[in-house]
Amino acid sequence: MKIEGLPPNVDVESSNRLDRTAEIRPAVASGSDASAPSSADRVQLSPEAELLKAATDAANRTPAVRQDVVDRARALMDRGQIGADPLTLADALISRWMDS
Repeated sequence: MKIEGLPPNVDVESSNRLDRTAEIRPAVASGSDASAPSSADRVQLSPEAELLKAATDAANRTPAVRQDVVDRARALMDRGQIGADPLTLADALISRWMDS
């Protein structure tokens, strides 16, 4: 079996963008401040990328362990209100989820 074409992990699109950037850069550099972005430079995220960013930001703001929930569950277990009967616990979880 013979496989023809580019070797794996070659990103032709990135390579093409780099080539076009090299062609554009001399025109931008001829201005007074080569490091200042032109008025045409901008980034626009797709709706999916914006949603993903919002979800990632929300996840990063949420603590890994919600200590208040852990403490409340431990107190309920100590009083025998949860943990003794798994069916009762499941019913309580489902009821609470349905109410919220």
